[in-house]
Amino acid sequence: MTNAAQIIPVILSGGSGTRLWPLSTTQKPKQFHRLIDDNTMFQQTCLRVSPQVDGRFGSPVVICNARHEDYVIEQLEEASITTGTVITEPTGRNSAPAIAIASLHAQATDPEAILLILPSDHAIPDPQQFRDSIFHGIAAAQRDFIVTLGIRPTGPETGYGYINAGERLDAHAAKVKRFVEKPDRETAEGYLAAGDYLWNAGMFLFKASAMLAALKDHAPDLLAQAQVAYAAAKPKGRHVRLPLDQFSKCRSISIDYAVMEKAANVAVVPVDFAWSDLGSWGSIWEQSPRDGENNSLHGAAVASDSRNNLIFAEGIPVGVIGVEGLVVVATPNGVLVVPRDRTEEVRKIVDALLPNN
Repeated sequence: MTNAAQIIPVILSGGSGTRLWPLSTTQKPKQFHRLIDDNTMFQQTCLRVSPQVDGRFGSPVVICNARHEDYVIEQLEEASITTGTVITEPTGRNSAPAIAIASLHAQATDPEAILLILPSDHAIPDPQQFRDSIFHGIAAAQRDFIVTLGIRPTGPETGYGYINAGERLDAHAAKVKRFVEKPDRETAEGYLAAGDYLWNAGMFLFKASAMLAALKDHAPDLLAQAQVAYAAAKPKGRHVRLPLDQFSKCRSISIDYAVMEKAANVAVVPVDFAWSDLGSWGSIWEQSPRDGENNSLHGAAVASDSRNNLIFAEGIPVGVIGVEGLVVVATPNGVLVVPRDRTEEVRKIVDALLPNN
């Protein structure tokens, strides 16, 4: 890595995390809640890659929905992150437009800047191992590869997309053969046995110039509209607010579909750090401290003669007696009771209760 190159963390904070209803809502998504730590998921993500931790990181660029701007500013200040840029989207358009905007923003100051794209809601217990993995991808990124971090699977997980790794590029990176969608159980077991499939965690490393070139080749309409929207934005201090009339015209598409599955210059760095996207209440239980009866208790929660439960009480006291293997969540937004092994189905309830969510 050259001395001139600096990694610019780009924190994507546009998701709603509805599988963690009734705590996580479109008004205040899961990344802004304290789920397993004194810091929120958003704060943890920013702190893992702050310049104070490692000088190779620059000030962050946060891309969020305009309705969450106050949460972002407040939580950045709480975490003592006082520099960087907050880019607000007036409406959600998925990850590809957000990454296009981030690349255009970086290009304005340094087209050879290396961007690190991170979702704002991941749990990574060992931040130093995570940072080491990022630095392993720098050489490939400087060769104009679009690099993704692929988590070595620890089981036949059906909730994640997968990356098929191919020819080695260097000691750490390999070319990507293909991206595959979330598999069924049997297919996932086959991927695990094959040994060359990795979980797609949605974390990317690339030069701004490389991403803009890939967008020009594979999604020129999206890039052109993002350029119009970014040019029309009115920066004010550390804020860049994208205009609704222009940004809403960007095609809503993920970066995987727009670029990663099409471009030839895509590489993957296999990594071993522990990772979870905390996408369900079951994963919250797995990542949380637990008592002697294997209960994870949050807030004003009490469990008697009960085992293997997650009880999450926010603003409403909750008591359980004689139950096992449950998730009970009570907030002013609603109450959820579900077997712990069926928390992936919570979205069904959200769709029924909140059809316009």
